[in-house]
Amino acid sequence: MKKTLVWFGLVLIANTGLALPASARPAGFGRPDFDRPIERPADFPDRPIDQQNWQRDNFDRPVINQPINNRPIDSNNTIINNRPVNINNINTRPNWVNPNWGGSRPWGGYGWYGGWSNPPWGWWGANAAVWGITSLTSAAIIGNSINNAISNDVTYVSVPNSAYNLYYGTVLPLDNSQVQFAFGYQGQTYQALADCQQGWLNGQPPNTPADAELMNAACQVAFSNF
Repeated sequence: MKKTLVWFGLVLIANTGLALPASARPAGFGRPDFDRPIERPADFPDRPIDQQNWQRDNFDRPVINQPINNRPIDSNNTIINNRPVNINNINTRPNWVNPNWGGSRPWGGYGWYGGWSNPPWGWWGANAAVWGITSLTSAAIIGNSINNAISNDVTYVSVPNSAYNLYYGTVLPLDNSQVQFAFGYQGQTYQALADCQQGWLNGQPPNTPADAELMNAACQVAFSNF
């Protein structure tokens, strides 16, 4: 128990190590009352915790995967705008693909295409100046590449000045100026549409010289003389 000492009018309580009975304890005396609910400060509103915005690491919450763009990562590429296709489902060896392929093409109306100068593509001059080029690959070079590919039983040719492979046997004109075709890029196969009269690839002018070379190669196969 505690002893009370009186010294010059002051009352001192000496701790003798003996606890007071509960009935004698003043309010707030001793250890915290763990049975009493914790009071929130005034600046901490008493609202339910929003689990969606809970900041700590919640390891029992499943990870939500964001949608993934299926296009290859290439900041300069704008023509890869659809999902890859299975090249095994595309006919890469039609009947006209033979050593005399230039004369065996089953469509008419070819012979008019001359690349970057005929027809005069409206975007060519300014873009060519920016790209630092004066011409695109000629029909002679494209034709020789296809001749070598046919001789070696290869279904594609490398498009000059690009990372593309053109599946030349898939070239198929839709009318007198538009042609669809398949090409390879970074291990995947894609399909594209070129308007050889307007100089558009998938509905727009090419953004890179590599895209222009791909379009030019397909247009050469479809509409040039060989």
